[in-house]
Amino acid sequence: MVLDKLEHGDRLLRERAHPYHHFHAALLERYAGWLDVQGSRGDVMAESRGSKEDQQLLQEFRRTLESGTRFCTPEVFQRSLTSTKVKLKKKEHAVAGLQLADLLAYPFKREIVAHRRGAEAPKDFSAVVLNAARDKILEGGAVWLEEK
Repeated sequence: MVLDKLEHGDRLLRERAHPYHHFHAALLERYAGWLDVQGSRGDVMAESRGSKEDQQLLQEFRRTLESGTRFCTPEVFQRSLTSTKVKLKKKEHAVAGLQLADLLAYPFKREIVAHRRGAEAPKDFSAVVLNAARDKILEGGAVWLEEK
């Protein structure tokens, strides 16, 4: 997911206190929903960003689990997630999953932004990494950008 602050900022700020919380909820919906369909349970981990931001994330996570969202009930979150707290790790902990997310986030963003603008994504090494990841993600049934 890519957040275009200029395009969505006003609407998202009316819906939630922080624009990133909208995407936090959307990611949780998809993750918990997928776990639920699979009959599985899982954890949520995020990179620590600072005391204030971490507290906001923990509060938003708790609120989402307790209240649910427009598309996901609290019961699905509670049934699918193993903890009511996000596990926060600092960058220096070198958690493999968080490093992988960092590695993929920027190339995914560039491709999505280029697609929205009708342009071609840059053809550099990050495109090679992205293409390898795309194949694995598609194997898992994820939805990708529609071809033009």
